[in-house]
Amino acid sequence: MGQYKRSWFLVIIGMVFATMGIFSCIVPGILTDGIRILIGFLNIIGGGVLLIGLYLPMHDTGGPVAVPPVFKKLRVTQTMLNGVAIVFGITMLIPGLAPGLVIAGILVINGLLLFVLAGILRKMP
Repeated sequence: MGQYKRSWFLVIIGMVFATMGIFSCIVPGILTDGIRILIGFLNIIGGGVLLIGLYLPMHDTGGPVAVPPVFKKLRVTQTMLNGVAIVFGITMLIPGLAPGLVIAGILVINGLLLFVLAGILRKMP
């Protein structure tokens, strides 16, 4: 899968989120609602952008193209993963929408889909 060069902007955003998380663990209750809202928006936006990028063609391919089965599995897995991210984001924005066990189930499904995605990426040519 290779290396990914991170920009300073991305590193700073990561540090801000880590700082907020550390602070909320030390002093519980102060940043909890803000972090929950940020997590919700980031999951919805991230899942939506990736879904749009997955299904909105960037250019015309000139007609139907035969797609290998591994790419079909990859696309289905990515679609499910982005859908789960959006559902998780919605449950973060609307407290009480889903009980804690349902949210835990969503996170378990997300983790399992990430393992499936990693397995598919290892099989790619």
